[in-house]
Amino acid sequence: MPIFIDTEFTDLRAPQLISLGLVAEDGREFYAERCDLPVDACTPFVERKVLPLLGATCREACEDFSMLPGMRRHHALHDARANRHAGRAHVRPAMSA
Repeated sequence: MPIFIDTEFTDLRAPQLISLGLVAEDGREFYAERCDLPVDACTPFVERKVLPLLGATCREACEDFSMLPGMRRHHALHDARANRHAGRAHVRPAMSA
């Protein structure tokens, strides 16, 4: 079964994991955040767009489901859900013997 994933990191040059979102094709979900996040390692972008969403449920954090460029919220579970939605069009069912 395909599992769609998204992550958030502190920085692209010296990345440290912030959060992880997984969504299975059947809709089951998993989301986790670090509790020992080194905030001083975060880029200004991460500080503005990602950190304010930590600790919020995805429903609270992901008010904008339009996925319009520049309006997208950066929450790993929201993005994993979007990956699942986009990927479903490209995943072909297994052929039975």
